[in-house]
Amino acid sequence: LLEQEMDLYARQALRQLLDLYQLEQDWDKAIACAQDLESRCGEDMHILTAHFYCELVEQLIWQGNSGQAQELVKKALSIDPGCVRASLMEGMLAMESGQLKLAIRSYKRVEQQDPEYLGEAMRPLMECYKALGRLDEFDDYVRSVSATHPGITPILFLAELIASRHGLDQAISYLGQELQKRPSVRGLDRLLEYVLMHLDGLPRPQVELLKEFTSSLLKDKFIYKCRHCGFNLKALHWQCPSCNHWNTVKPIYGIEGV
Repeated sequence: LLEQEMDLYARQALRQLLDLYQLEQDWDKAIACAQDLESRCGEDMHILTAHFYCELVEQLIWQGNSGQAQELVKKALSIDPGCVRASLMEGMLAMESGQLKLAIRSYKRVEQQDPEYLGEAMRPLMECYKALGRLDEFDDYVRSVSATHPGITPILFLAELIASRHGLDQAISYLGQELQKRPSVRGLDRLLEYVLMHLDGLPRPQVELLKEFTSSLLKDKFIYKCRHCGFNLKALHWQCPSCNHWNTVKPIYGIEGV
């Protein structure tokens, strides 16, 4: 009984220390404390520990130390192979160092880790394929994921590709068809943008009014939500600012989402 009480006190003390180190953003001590909780108390801390390493990576990037940042990203992924944040960071660092094929592998890994975050990887992934002159491959990839991804983001990227390669007519036609199957304010806003670019002697003021309306709807719209406490956000946070849980902020889907 005494040993059980000591274990309980140790767990409580380590938990309090962990909260303190996070508040102080002392990530080295947070990592050590998380490791103590795992070894001494049997708690699974791999998700938090990976995020702590990612916080260190952000500090190193800010300091201009990309070499060490790449090493810590690998450490984060070895601790938690499902860490989307680490994959996005690895992709960004690889792009900056000209390792475009590595960046593509990193960004595409997000689909297996957590497909809800796939939209976060789309833009840099397209930039990598474009730089390599392989946009056809990106087109194929986005078409494959759009069938299962719940959001409008892959559709918007396909529309962007179609507009740049085949013209606005085809982009408008494609987007109009997709919006019938997947209604979206964000998709309608993009469709109106293309229509305005394409208008020639048609009732432009009415379309501009609609575009202003959809743009104003999207301007102050929350596009992320914490799945633990329900807190809404306009930007992605890996730790919820409201409840402080890690990995619980996810994109919002549906007619007003992404």
